[in-house]
Amino acid sequence: MYDIKEILLKNNTHEKKRLVITFYDEAMAIVGEFLMTDAPLMDGEVTRVIETVLQGELAETTFTGQRCHLKITDTETTIEDLYEDIAGMIPLNAYTIPTETLLELTYMWLGRLLSLNNE
Repeated sequence: MYDIKEILLKNNTHEKKRLVITFYDEAMAIVGEFLMTDAPLMDGEVTRVIETVLQGELAETTFTGQRCHLKITDTETTIEDLYEDIAGMIPLNAYTIPTETLLELTYMWLGRLLSLNNE
């Protein structure tokens, strides 16, 4: 389904490890961008937003991060690229994913980030 690689960014004497996720299905590129850019925002706030829908507290809701906009229902979530109309940026196609699958991927990703930061 996906590969996760650890890369090392260097700037003079500063080094920082980063994780990169790539999905085998290129149509899911926006899912990878969401995980790497927006999922960690506000200490994983998006997980709480998704859970409110899955628990029936809201019929549907939205979440907007730095790169992606999500339309969340209890069955599916559509992830759209906020960079679609920005000159010089290569836009990624929107992708619809089962909401529970997105939540599982988000928890997996946040867990991997936590492990990397605790090394």
